[in-house]
Amino acid sequence: MGKLINTTIKGSLSEWEARFLGSDKEGKQRIMPAGVFKRDVLKRAEQELQSLYPDVQLFLTTKKQGVKVVGYELDIVRLKTHLKL
Repeated sequence: MGKLINTTIKGSLSEWEARFLGSDKEGKQRIMPAGVFKRDVLKRAEQELQSLYPDVQLFLTTKKQGVKVVGYELDIVRLKTHLKL
């Protein structure tokens, strides 16, 4: 699998949406409600990463100011095991 190290990906809600949703034909950034974005986009991406890299653990943290979602933090931790998965 190569040398995979523990890593953290941080960003604001807008940065995550830009990364995953891109922009429309007019060049405006696509957006969606934070809960829907997490459910439909981030959880799906998490499932795909888990299937590609079974020896890692993913921790997705929602960053908030009060009740408003302002960003996300994804921690990717390699599981150190000698068992073949």
